[in-house]
Amino acid sequence: MNRSIRAFSLPELMIALGITALILGGLMAFNIQLIKGGLFSEQKNLINRDIRKVTTDLGEVAKEANYFVIYSSFNKADRDSSEDRLVTDQSGDFILFVHTAASYVSFGVHPIERIVGYYRSPGTVDDLKNVGPVVKFEVNFTTPVDITASKTVTLESLIPSAIAVKTTKVLELSSGTANGKLFYNFQNKSAMVNGQIYHGNLAARATDTYNFTVSPRG
Repeated sequence: MNRSIRAFSLPELMIALGITALILGGLMAFNIQLIKGGLFSEQKNLINRDIRKVTTDLGEVAKEANYFVIYSSFNKADRDSSEDRLVTDQSGDFILFVHTAASYVSFGVHPIERIVGYYRSPGTVDDLKNVGPVVKFEVNFTTPVDITASKTVTLESLIPSAIAVKTTKVLELSSGTANGKLFYNFQNKSAMVNGQIYHGNLAARATDTYNFTVSPRG
């Protein structure tokens, strides 16, 4: 007995293909969201790691320092004289921690044996304004420098140039939230660090704020 074989009609095939395309499109969108979510979570983990790193590093350096000075930026014109030092309630993108030689304290002289600086570099990302890396440098003096013994040797003259200084990156990308700056001078006793940190790219960029206070031992 011959049985007729029924084939799909063109409209039925088009409907089936349309449903399949919708299903595949939904699955692709779901997978893309999963990938983006994974990348975002990874960037958030990097941010949390960097926040712990910068708070620990700055906190330890500040705790060992005798005092700090804040300047508007690391540009030479912004930190080449004592008049560039920012006073209480002012903010800048360059903080310098000064360590003096303890053996001289009893004689009333406080020569400098070490300086450690942190500064935020100019922005390097086109789609983010006023955002750049935060770097650190350190200078140790074999013979402590008495800046009170000479009018030509000042604290500012001990700060190395951008070309000569060897830096290490502390934060990949950061902006300042204290009037657009990173370091805030609180009554000349403590430095408040207020910033926004960034990780990732336009496809999966994560941000978070970090705010903490450091105080030299004095």
